[in-house]
Amino acid sequence: MKIGKLLFLGLIFCFAVQASKSQKIESPIMPEENVVHDWELGGFIGIGSNFNSGTYTAECPECLFDDASKFGFSIGVKMDYEILRWFYIGANLIYDNESVDGAFRRVESIPLKRGDGSIMDVPVEFRHVMNLKLNSFTLAPNAIFRIDDWLDIRLGFYTDFLFGSNITHTKELLTKTAVLPDGEKVNVTIPNTKNNIVELENHAIPGLSSTVFGLFPQMNINIPISDGSDFIIGSYLKIPFSTISSQQSNFKIDVWRFFLGLSFDLNDATAYRAKVDAMKNKK
Repeated sequence: MKIGKLLFLGLIFCFAVQASKSQKIESPIMPEENVVHDWELGGFIGIGSNFNSGTYTAECPECLFDDASKFGFSIGVKMDYEILRWFYIGANLIYDNESVDGAFRRVESIPLKRGDGSIMDVPVEFRHVMNLKLNSFTLAPNAIFRIDDWLDIRLGFYTDFLFGSNITHTKELLTKTAVLPDGEKVNVTIPNTKNNIVELENHAIPGLSSTVFGLFPQMNINIPISDGSDFIIGSYLKIPFSTISSQQSNFKIDVWRFFLGLSFDLNDATAYRAKVDAMKNKK
C-alpha cells in the first residue's frame, strides 16, 4: 500500500515538473513566442508534354490511335497554409492546354480503274492523322511536406473541368503509283482532293466528359530572393483516373509540366522565426 502511494506521488511530481518546464515565461530578453503560420500566395507558368494512355477509337472502321502526344503549356496560381513548420496544406488553380496529335499508317485495298476500263482491287498505303484539341481548368488540393524550407514534396488529387474540345481526323494517300499483277503501272489519286488528303472528321469530341479526376504529385524548389518572397522551380504530373469521353472506353490524357514562378508570404512567419532564433542565440 505504501509503495502504491509512493508511486502515485512520484507520478504527480513528474507531471508537475513537466508542466513547469512547458510554461512560457515572458522576460525582457526573450518575448513570449506567439505562433505565426505561413500563408503563401504565388503564380507560375509551365511547359511540358501531353501524352495518352489507352486508345482513341475514331469513327472510321478500325481507326485506332494508340500513340498521341504534343507540347503543352500551363498558367496557374497556388495558395499554401502552414499547419506545422514542416507540413502545409495548399491548392493549385491551373489553366492547362491538353491537346495531343496522333498518327498511324495502314495498307488498304481500294478499287482502281485500268486503262481498258476494268476495275481491280489494289493495296495502297494511307496515313491517318488525328489532331485532338482540349483545354481544362484544374483544381488540385494537396498536402505539402516542406524540407529545410527550400524543398516541397506535394501529393494531392485534381479535378479537370474540360472545355474547348475539337477533333480533326484526316486520311492522306501515300502510294502515288501502283504496279498491277499483269505489270501495268497506274497512277493512284483521290479525286477532288488537295494533295490527296481527305477530311474524315472535324467536330467537338463526342461524349466529352465534363470532369476528369486523377492523382497530382508535385515537387517545388523554393529559392529566397527577398524577405517574404521566393523564386519557384518545380514540376508536376497529372495522372488521370477517368477518360475524357463517355464514348472512349480507356483513352486518357496525362500531363507533365516543368514550371517557374514566384511565391509571396502574406504572413511573414519566416522573418518572425529568424528574429526569435537570433534572440535565443544571444541568450
